Parts: sequence; C-alpha cells; structure tokens
Amino acid sequence: MKEQDLVELGFKEVNVTAEEAGDEKGFRYYEYSFSRNGLQLISNTDDELVDEGWVVEIFEYNDIVFKDKATLTSFMKLVRGSMIYPTEGDTRE
Repeated sequence: MKEQDLVELGFKEVNVTAEEAGDEKGFRYYEYSFSRNGLQLISNTDDELVDEGWVVEIFEYNDIVFKDKATLTSFMKLVRGSMIYPTEGDTRE
C-alpha cells in the first residue's frame, strides 16, 4: 500500500522521535482505532517498508497482514458495520 492509502482510510500518523526510539533517526507509523478501548490497526514503520510498501496488522495480533487497500477497506467496513459503539459518536464513558 501507499502512504496516501492509509491517510485516505483515516489512519493517524505517529512520530517516534530519535530520543524515544533510542537511535539517531526515529521513525513513524500509522494507527487506526475503531473505538477508544477496542480493536486497533497498526502499520509497519517507515524504516521497515517492504516491497509492497506499507502493510497493516491487527495490533498485538500479527497473524493477519493487510497488504492492499481493497482488502483492508473491506475488513474495516465489516468491523465498522458490526460495532455496537462506532468511533464517531461513541457514547461510552
């Protein structure tokens, strides 16, 4: 996937400074949360890009990897359509 694909899907960029990373460069990645306390998607870091570019995993569950925008979009629509409390207008305290 391209970086722009992640942006278009609503992923938020996370920048990790060199100091936080404990190296000279730092890195960045993208994340998407379906709700405040629920399922989260996370991309690889910009220093770990693979041939396909950016890839996305379910946070803390790396057995499923999304390598293309169409498959990721379908998964996100499925999850959002099944949620009791969607991210927008989440009424939980």
